[in-house]
Amino acid sequence: RDFHRFLIGQMLGGAAGLSLSGALAAWFGWRAIFIVLGVLFIVIAALLGSELRRNEPLRLDGDRSVTIANALRRMAGLLLRPWARVILVVVAIECALSMGVFAYVAWDLQHRHGVSLALSGFWIVAYPAGGLLYAMFSAPLVARLGEQGLALAGGLLIGAGYLCLLLAPAALVVLPGLLVVGIGFAMLHNTLQVNATQMAPEARGAAVSLFAFCLFTSQSAGIAVVGRVIDVAGIWPAYLAAAIGLPLLALEFRRRLRHKAPGSAA
Repeated sequence: RDFHRFLIGQMLGGAAGLSLSGALAAWFGWRAIFIVLGVLFIVIAALLGSELRRNEPLRLDGDRSVTIANALRRMAGLLLRPWARVILVVVAIECALSMGVFAYVAWDLQHRHGVSLALSGFWIVAYPAGGLLYAMFSAPLVARLGEQGLALAGGLLIGAGYLCLLLAPAALVVLPGLLVVGIGFAMLHNTLQVNATQMAPEARGAAVSLFAFCLFTSQSAGIAVVGRVIDVAGIWPAYLAAAIGLPLLALEFRRRLRHKAPGSAA
């Protein structure tokens, strides 16, 4: 139940951020987005600091013997594990392909479909809405499909969604495409997240930190590469790469899951 609440909160936050960022950029300029984000993170840091001081069990649970050097050595050790390498490579490719092109969907809405900057943010809310829809029905889906089925279905849905965005003749057709991408990404990515928490149970913090590093680094690299591609050939090659590459990635990940040794996560 807590995990479902976390997913729902994550998707609601994403929806609010996407919708408000477009409006802020249109009304006050793009710098306003970063000012609002900076203020929000300062407030969040203050609240977390207050909770840490007030919550004694939380304060005492920390391992004071852990240093940055030890943490880095532990992460490097995880790279020696074959299953950990699989998870990290898959999440890197997933985020480079999917999030690399997703960053330019609002741009595509404006330049190809004539949607205003303010409205494009509300259009993109269809993406986290898809994730929210998955979060609401994740329990029966997990029970019915299992992690192998979730991974494959997620990859196929992302591919279908990006193909819809590529071929969309009008802005309204983009909405169901984004919804499908959101559902598919939640299915595939949450399967990867669960495996990331289990790939090194005795070093769960290091494993999840390394997973996050690969996620955000590849996402940034994907955005940079897609930006260059758009300058040269437009956005369609990026849509096509995501539409073909992500189903193939999900198919390979399902194969790896099927043949994973019982003790490979340890």
